[in-house]
Amino acid sequence: MQQEGVRFDAEHWYESIGWQKWIAYYGQGPDAFTDWRRLGYPQLLPGPDSVLGSGELPRRFFYPVTEQSLNGKQYQIAISRQGADEITTRLWFDVADKER
Repeated sequence: MQQEGVRFDAEHWYESIGWQKWIAYYGQGPDAFTDWRRLGYPQLLPGPDSVLGSGELPRRFFYPVTEQSLNGKQYQIAISRQGADEITTRLWFDVADKER
C-alpha cells in the first residue's frame, strides 16, 4: 500500500526524489547536502541562531588554505569562473530556493 506522504509524483519528480534521498542519506551529510542543492528539496530554513546571520544557508565548502598557497594560479582561475570563495556562493548545479 502506498502512503500519501511518500508516493512518487511524476509531475514534481524533483520534490519526490529530493525527499526520499534526504531520508536515505541520514548520517551521510555531504551527500544529503549535495542533493539538496541539486534538487531543491526538502525546502530548508536557516536556524534562528545561524552563524551566517543573514538568513541564508551555506551553499558550499571553502577551498582549503593550502589550495591557495600550493596551487594559487589554479585557485584564482577557479574562483574567477565560479565566484568568490565564500560559503554562500552557489555552485553551477545549485537550484535550491530557485524557481523551476
